[in-house]
Amino acid sequence: MLGSLLPGAHTPTATLDRARAAEERVRAREDPLGAARASVLVQLASQLGGEIGHSVRQRTRPFRVRLAGEASDDLGGPFREAIAEACLDLSSGAASLLCPTPNAASGVGAHRDAWLPKPAAASARELRLFEFIGALVGSALRHDEPLMDLQLAPPVWRALRSGVQTSSELALRETDAALLDSLAQLRALGESDVLTDAELASLAVVDVHTANLSSGEEVELFAAGARTHVRAAQLSSYCARVAAARARESAPQLAALRAGLLQCVPARALALWAPAELERIACGEADVSVDALRAHTRYGEGVDVHETHVRYFWQTMHAFSPQERAAFLRFTWGRSRLPSGASAWKDQWFRIHTMESVQPDSRLPVAHTCFFSMELPRYSSARVCYQRLQYAVLNCVDIDADTSGNAVANARLQRLESTASGESDEHG
Repeated sequence: MLGSLLPGAHTPTATLDRARAAEERVRAREDPLGAARASVLVQLASQLGGEIGHSVRQRTRPFRVRLAGEASDDLGGPFREAIAEACLDLSSGAASLLCPTPNAASGVGAHRDAWLPKPAAASARELRLFEFIGALVGSALRHDEPLMDLQLAPPVWRALRSGVQTSSELALRETDAALLDSLAQLRALGESDVLTDAELASLAVVDVHTANLSSGEEVELFAAGARTHVRAAQLSSYCARVAAARARESAPQLAALRAGLLQCVPARALALWAPAELERIACGEADVSVDALRAHTRYGEGVDVHETHVRYFWQTMHAFSPQERAAFLRFTWGRSRLPSGASAWKDQWFRIHTMESVQPDSRLPVAHTCFFSMELPRYSSARVCYQRLQYAVLNCVDIDADTSGNAVANARLQRLESTASGESDEHG
């Protein structure tokens, strides 16, 4: 973890309207510009601007969050929720900055769940957003806390680390296997001395000097390329131009991402990590390991690990899909990934308390994201536990005032620890 030396630095605060962002996200197809402007990502960037690069060097979080219309005190939960919402804006397309890898569309190759910068997102406003995203990644690296629930393709992480884009062949293998195969076949055709222009036209494998970028946008490979037919003797040069166009398609966006990252982490420090390590430290483990979570769980006063409702809970976690486990983590901690490795957990624990109730089966579990804890009713069966917990993690995302006895105890403990470390829990 990179050290910090500015304990008294100013911590900026952002006020976020998550309800408005969620409403606009639903209408993203009809009004993409409105969805982008209302997104949590844009709200954060417009209020914080370039302040993250300065505030990230202090020992506490680089900014604090107020959630409009929600009763919350930012002891960590609202901050993590804000980052998670910003990542959701990116992966849902609401921010219109990223596009899925072409492998996702073709259904072949690796990294079908990964994202690439959208080449067309090149306006000054959009590049500033990419720079802001890079600063968020840098914040996660600087504080050794995986915050970014973002599946970026490997070429992006390599460019962030070195500032240099890798060979087009390697990048295509990872993101567009179908195009790589097509170019190989075209090169083989070009090596045939007997192929005529008429025969090439009859094959209908290539027409004019254009290429499709990762986002599907068609571009000319040179001036008037859309009006110039590819001849048999030009196949090799055509393939080279297509590969070059794909290699440089996101150069401005990658440069902006790295510029934001370098506001927080020196280039010499980035060189110490492999690209995959950068991703793991910034984003955590993609799947929520139940065993890792269980190994970092403590139980509240009077709660025994062998109690029936606790056993039902762990059975439910094993039965959940990866998406539901990620939703559970978001429900209880405001983030969607676990820390990468035992050392990254530091002194953080998940805590389970028992919610006492006359009719436990009618109650939903209550989470306290600031403290990574949950109050679990004494459900009568594994089936009821599964149903109630599944409903809670998929539908209960608003943060309400933590006024339960366990939350108050957690808050007191957190405030004592924050005071000891020099961090204030007040806004402002």
